[in-house]
Amino acid sequence: MNKFVIIQLLMGMIPFLSELSAEKADTSGIFDVYSYETPQMGVPFRIILYTDQGKSHADRAASLAWKRIASLNHILSNYETESELSRLGYESGEGIWTKVSDDMWTVLASAQRLSVLSE
Repeated sequence: MNKFVIIQLLMGMIPFLSELSAEKADTSGIFDVYSYETPQMGVPFRIILYTDQGKSHADRAASLAWKRIASLNHILSNYETESELSRLGYESGEGIWTKVSDDMWTVLASAQRLSVLSE
């Protein structure tokens, strides 16, 4: 059973998450704390992992998280010309049906629902 918990993922663009901190988490000395930080999507990202399974376990979890973040960036970036979102924008208004990934569909469907709710 995995006993790590991702406590904090700060993206810089979601200010309320910055109120979460490792200092506020009650780990009662049970877990070791591992922190990872790197710029992603043009903002600083920080992942803090708590685990009792050692650094290699935390490193693997952080690596998977960074890969997922990179994948989402490749799909949803509005500044990378080869992203799925950019390609969709280039093809808009041309009457071309475009297949989109599950992640892109989730974002588009959620945006549409929010748009309807905000009218």
